[in-house]
Amino acid sequence: LAEPVSNPDTPAGRGSSISSCQRPKRTKSPVKVEMEKMEEALDAVGDFLKKPDGKAPMAEITAAAGSLMEAKKHAPRAAARQPKEKQAAFVIAYQVEINKALRGILDLEDAMLTKDLKAAEAAMKALKAMEKAGHKVFKPRRRRGGAKK
Repeated sequence: LAEPVSNPDTPAGRGSSISSCQRPKRTKSPVKVEMEKMEEALDAVGDFLKKPDGKAPMAEITAAAGSLMEAKKHAPRAAARQPKEKQAAFVIAYQVEINKALRGILDLEDAMLTKDLKAAEAAMKALKAMEKAGHKVFKPRRRRGGAKK
């Protein structure tokens, strides 16, 4: 049997402890990419609401809405784990939830435009609640190592 040869030009060959058993990192899904963009935009709004000095981050609110529109064009990865006969309904339910989040973003925008910071904070809280509920259904934790007993 031949000994495995370390290649110094690869990440594992540079003293890395990467084992051959580790899985390569998955590429981010289009939904994840857009949701991360939305999170960043809403973080900026949240930071503004904590210390409302200067100009309101209206561009970030627009960016968050755009990210949701882009995310809605794609099915979440969890759709593929549904039985074939339930996948279409799962994707439609996801799109409806994205629409609810879009309405929440519009509520946030209305509050920011009218400088109603209490309403903006309420809209942010509602968006966080939607995110949490949506993730339970559309972004369930992947099981590793077999089913739970």
